Amino acid sequence: MKEYGLVFDKIIYLNDTTEEEPGREIKKRMAGSEFVFDWEEESSKAQKVLANCKEFIGEESIFEVDCTGKKENVLIKIQTKIDPFFMQADSEEVKFDWSSLPTADEENPRRGPKSVFGDYCPVTYVNSGFLVKGKSDFESFVFGKSYRFAGEKE
Repeated sequence: MKEYGLVFDKIIYLNDTTEEEPGREIKKRMAGSEFVFDWEEESSKAQKVLANCKEFIGEESIFEVDCTGKKENVLIKIQTKIDPFFMQADSEEVKFDWSSLPTADEENPRRGPKSVFGDYCPVTYVNSGFLVKGKSDFESFVFGKSYRFAGEKE
């Protein structure tokens, strides 16, 4: 890769960590394809490639993603590793009835339902792992749910 000038800033390693039978999910997904998949052989090859990658780009640039579960959830896990600012939007089908809220005034501003982060900043949580209260000045709505951010840069 060096010969061709390819430089990686991150490597995503998909792993099937099913406790009962490691590789079960990958085997199921590969069933029906023309590629014959041998979990033990492929896992062994992947470990050798990972060892080489660690040597050349460093262990901190390699991210393991558990690929068990629904394909949509695995994609979200991958996107989160690639872009720590990735935020899964709420479903467009779930709409909130704003008329059910009391009328807004200065003391009681109209506010829709909170996101899964509540009043905490999702960006700060993804970056540092700490829960920091978001500010109402930096509130954003996605599909009727409110997200509060700690500051302007988030």
